[in-house]
Amino acid sequence: MALRPPLDTLRLARPRPQGHRAPERQTRGLRVKVQGLKGLPLVLLALLWTSPVAAACSQDSLQAVGRLHWLRIEPLTTLVGRDGQRWRLAGVQIVDEAGTAALIQALGGRELSAFGDQRLLDRYETLWAQLWLGDTWLQALLIEAGVAVAWPREGQTACFGALRALESVARAAKRGVWRDWPRSVTAPKQLGTLARGQFVLLEGRVKSVGKTSSRTYLNFGDDYGSDTSAVIERKHLKRFRSAGIELDKLAGKDLRLRGFLDHRNGPSLTLAFPEQIEQLE
Repeated sequence: MALRPPLDTLRLARPRPQGHRAPERQTRGLRVKVQGLKGLPLVLLALLWTSPVAAACSQDSLQAVGRLHWLRIEPLTTLVGRDGQRWRLAGVQIVDEAGTAALIQALGGRELSAFGDQRLLDRYETLWAQLWLGDTWLQALLIEAGVAVAWPREGQTACFGALRALESVARAAKRGVWRDWPRSVTAPKQLGTLARGQFVLLEGRVKSVGKTSSRTYLNFGDDYGSDTSAVIERKHLKRFRSAGIELDKLAGKDLRLRGFLDHRNGPSLTLAFPEQIEQLE
């Protein structure tokens, strides 16, 4: 499933004033019944936010950044408000657009509360936030339904740990896209068979750590020209140091990485955020 890599660059925004059964939809070869996934009715999906994991990120722990009375949903799951402001879902990457839009439509409510680490606006004048419909956390609902995956962006990492944990639950239960993807977690030697641009979870042992003047490489094989690697640009190294990740000491460690697949001297993932790395036991 080829996906467009997300934008990373966000900036602080200036403050601004502040139930039906949907049809079955077809998308990318997946059949999504919005009244339920894996036999769960929508009303039960909407209550999944109450799990202890989802409760780890609450409205009280974030800054209120506005309210959205949305009129329509545009591509890339952009919600357009009646004031013309465009909003995107922080902390997630949508992997099933039609399924996501159907779930949002099926919730019925039009007014959403927006929260975040801070008020963030991207270069397209789109606001990014965690969105709630009453007490239902929209991002948690989409992750649990298996139509989105956890994805970090600049200034949007406060709820990432909770979303990643919910993603693990959806993956184990094979909900949504996790039911149809041939490999929910991929070994390094399997990445060569997958298409460039696909979102992947990679699990493997780092064989060596290499450096140039501009990049750090986590190598998962001995042949640097054809084996799988993860690439960290020099400009992002400070983020990893601040998170306590010592890249030089990852050789011999078992990791799970998330990212978008590229093919440069073999399969590769670009790591821009420390949240893309999980150290396994």
